[in-house]
Amino acid sequence: MLQKNEKIILSLQWRLQKKSRKWYDWIMPVIAIVLWGLTFFNIDMLKANEQMNDITIAFCILIGITVLAFVRIKFHSIIERILKVILFIGIPFLCMYLIEFCNDNTVFGLSQAIIWMNYGCYMAVLVLFFGLTGRVKGAYIGTLLFCAIYGLANKFILLFRGTPIVPWDLYSLRTAVSVAGNYEYSIDGAMLITILAFVLAIFFVLQFSHVRVTKKRYGISFATSMIALVVTYVALVPTEQLELWGVSRNLWKQENAIQENGVWLNFVDNTKDIALKKPEGYNKKEQEEIFDQYETKELTKKQKKNRPTIIAIMDESFCDMTSWVEEGTMEVNKEPIPFTTSWKKNVIRGDMLVPVFGAGTATTEFEFLTGQSQAFYPSGSVAYQQFIHDETQSLASILKSYGYKTLAMHPYYGNGWSREKVYPLLGFDDFLSIEDLKHQEMIRYYCSDASNYENIIEEYENRGDDPLFIFNVTMQNHGGYVGDMTNFTHTIKEKKLGEGIVDEYLSLTYESDQALKDLVKYFSKQEDPVVICFFGDHWPKIQTSIYDRMFPDVDEFERTVRQHTVPFYVWANYDIDARDVGYTSTNYISGFVLEAANLPLDPWHQFLEEMQEKLPAISTVAYVDEDQEIHSMDEESEENEAILELERAQYYYFQDRK
Repeated sequence: MLQKNEKIILSLQWRLQKKSRKWYDWIMPVIAIVLWGLTFFNIDMLKANEQMNDITIAFCILIGITVLAFVRIKFHSIIERILKVILFIGIPFLCMYLIEFCNDNTVFGLSQAIIWMNYGCYMAVLVLFFGLTGRVKGAYIGTLLFCAIYGLANKFILLFRGTPIVPWDLYSLRTAVSVAGNYEYSIDGAMLITILAFVLAIFFVLQFSHVRVTKKRYGISFATSMIALVVTYVALVPTEQLELWGVSRNLWKQENAIQENGVWLNFVDNTKDIALKKPEGYNKKEQEEIFDQYETKELTKKQKKNRPTIIAIMDESFCDMTSWVEEGTMEVNKEPIPFTTSWKKNVIRGDMLVPVFGAGTATTEFEFLTGQSQAFYPSGSVAYQQFIHDETQSLASILKSYGYKTLAMHPYYGNGWSREKVYPLLGFDDFLSIEDLKHQEMIRYYCSDASNYENIIEEYENRGDDPLFIFNVTMQNHGGYVGDMTNFTHTIKEKKLGEGIVDEYLSLTYESDQALKDLVKYFSKQEDPVVICFFGDHWPKIQTSIYDRMFPDVDEFERTVRQHTVPFYVWANYDIDARDVGYTSTNYISGFVLEAANLPLDPWHQFLEEMQEKLPAISTVAYVDEDQEIHSMDEESEENEAILELERAQYYYFQDRK
């Protein structure tokens, strides 16, 4: 060890010696050893990147981590001050570079203005942590830890659902945690190098000396930092200033927006959309005049006498995958959903545009129950958790006004997506979740559809004198496909892709199909009238590389539309106007249910019935015009008169009507 001397630039000390050992001196070597193991475990993955020498980069960083883990460096006071200034300038750029790199983007692919705005956003994080800790060292470590966690989390979210983190995801955190354990996690070379680089930076900052901060100094630091952040945010983000400087507003394709804006800047810009805004050209008086044309109809004696039991089933991750992938890319040993594809007698059916892909069950659920379109809510937002705080009209409340007992059922935890709080506001009398349901035979990790439907039958048989509406959300097909489970045998084998997780998913849909067949068979024998509505909530989220092989020559927009299309069916055990309606969207489906049940339409559904002629389908990614042509939900769609009409009406009816 070099002797301490003011003329000496730095001194080195063995970190694990007993004298002057700090709490983290044992942790740093352990972390270094773990990272060596993680790197060797993923060595083949690092070799796979031919464009960059990932192995060389990884091992150079590891050597630096190892040195800093076992050797304490003490800098000359002047040198330390200089380094702190350099890091104050450099850490925001380092965080920006690593987060973009981790998320398959590049800083140098962004425009100069976007780079500087991103830099300012990362500097704001640094200022925030300086205000919270009152120390430069604490600010650096806090910023690096936060950015490392955020960057990696954003990459995993991109992999799982295809979109980046948005501010309103915080509302869904509890739901995400409840199912997170059922997914497989793996890292790629970019993620590994990002982890190593952040650890190296944190280990370097830990070399700085500890500075005690007085309460007065901390108070000043906190106050000035918070004031600066609030003033800057209010002056820039809620206004159009960021757009004037070049920030792209791509609310429908957030994954594209981060490529144009950068990951963190895009997140910050999205915070302006946490609250709903009045649509362009909105006039409350005009909307009142429109809805004054529609009457709230009462049940006739005949309708009251013949009110059918209504069962709506939203089936987790159910889609007709083999019909929508590119021809010739898949070959299966038998039809995955033979019953539903041939289900036509007394059935209103069609192709339904849903608002989400791979995740976001509650959003499809919200559209079905309320008849609203997610297209007019912030991209990625969850209305259940953000916008429903008071009683809100839904299919449940409408049926309740017609004398129905309304029951929601879900064979999983009731707090997911805040259902236990939202369902009463939507008009449900009761909600039965996993804690309340008797029949719970498991397939993989979740209650099977067949077992779930036994609960439906039990509720039907014990329904009493009042007509019954059941809304059931299944769990059997939920994501976390691993390809091999001891309690589930694959009945569907796909030959061309050779992927076990595809076999698993298709086999799950087969089980759903057969369970529905048995349910329909049961209700076909009932003398009392029954209506069953069945639809999927979204496509499954499996590896993008597998989907790439399913859609090798399909352009991005067509692929997106296909991956937002699921089948829907409205069946009755009596004669109805059976037909294939072609393309529609989730917000219109409850209208078909009321039609099949021969129940009057409320003013909102009367409006939707007319709107459907002008706008047959609308989702977050596409809409269908009156000529049955499919268009992208981009900036040009904002000028479509039918879309504007629906947006203004929806805002009035659900947000501004008294």
